[in-house]
Amino acid sequence: MRSRPRYIASIMLVCTSAVLAACGTPAQADQNVATLPTPTVAGLFHPVTPTSVAPIGTQTEPTHPVPTAVPAATATPQPLKELPIYDEQLRKNWSLANSDGMTFALDEAHVVSSGKVAAKITPTKDFGMLFFTVRKQSNEEYLRKQVLGVKFWLNSGPNGIRTSDLAVTVVGSNDFPYWVNDDTSVKVTGRVTQDLPLFSETRLYFLGINRDIEPNTWVEVDLWLDDNQYDPDYTYVTGIYIKNDKGFRGPFYIDRVSLITL
Repeated sequence: MRSRPRYIASIMLVCTSAVLAACGTPAQADQNVATLPTPTVAGLFHPVTPTSVAPIGTQTEPTHPVPTAVPAATATPQPLKELPIYDEQLRKNWSLANSDGMTFALDEAHVVSSGKVAAKITPTKDFGMLFFTVRKQSNEEYLRKQVLGVKFWLNSGPNGIRTSDLAVTVVGSNDFPYWVNDDTSVKVTGRVTQDLPLFSETRLYFLGINRDIEPNTWVEVDLWLDDNQYDPDYTYVTGIYIKNDKGFRGPFYIDRVSLITL
């Protein structure tokens, strides 16, 4: 009976050694296996974040693009054109025969803004008029809705010009595309003072000439018809005149007179 415990102890020792031997085998095997590099993702491929999808049967709100503000359309500026009346010579559609109280020479070669000649004007009385009028034989009609203004170059002559010495006026008609004396087709409604001129006589100080013009000096004069707020409505432009004030006798010079049109 005393030998039994030794037998059991021997059996337990053998089992323990077997267990330890079995546990040690994988560790020895790992020492003989080569370590592989960690796999990498090629640069062409990138992880994609999955898009959430509403479950079937659920209602989703439709998405609408935010409207883009459309810039306001800008008006295309219309080209302007100059129709010469006097430049080196008087155009055939125009006449100076209706001038009064002024002498003129259209071939002055000593005082010129450009080209070879200009017009020398000398008033001979108070309130004289150098009057450009459209001839009856004219082959052109000058519609007021297309005429924007009048432009010319003015030289003050040897004595200079004050801003009140000269005025410029554009006249027109509703019946005739040319100048007709005593034309009564244009009316002004609501005018109280009957002795005022029918068309505005605009002095130089209302035409951008804000100081007296020194002797022998050229300046550009522009009269824009829409600035004459009190002018009556009319269909045709039929004449342009330059009037001198009381006491002014000049002489003065003008050159390159033209209508500004669309």
